[in-house]
Amino acid sequence: MSEEPYDVARERSPADPGGGLQQPEKSGSIGAGVAFGVLGLWAVYVGGGVGQGPYASSGRFLALSTPFIPIAVYMAVAIVLSIVRRTSRFGAGMLIGMGVFILLDGLCLGILARGGA
Repeated sequence: MSEEPYDVARERSPADPGGGLQQPEKSGSIGAGVAFGVLGLWAVYVGGGVGQGPYASSGRFLALSTPFIPIAVYMAVAIVLSIVRRTSRFGAGMLIGMGVFILLDGLCLGILARGGA
């Protein structure tokens, strides 16, 4: 029995036609996806002022769904990136970043509901 660790890639040898273990391909950074997700969603909702101001979409046909359109587009992009092998970690980070964004929104709304602001 060999004492070789399982995660070490081996070169194919003539005696081993099936080849050895293959290193998984690097596929982006989860941390970068989380950072992009949180900052991107923050920029859309806080910096963009969705649904605020005198030109808000309160009188238009899609007035109620307007704040959800960026979320739907963001989720579609994150899911596609998660499925593609080369960008799977970045896409997973974007989905985690969306969860962090929702958590931070809940904390802020909880503070505002208690009258802390």
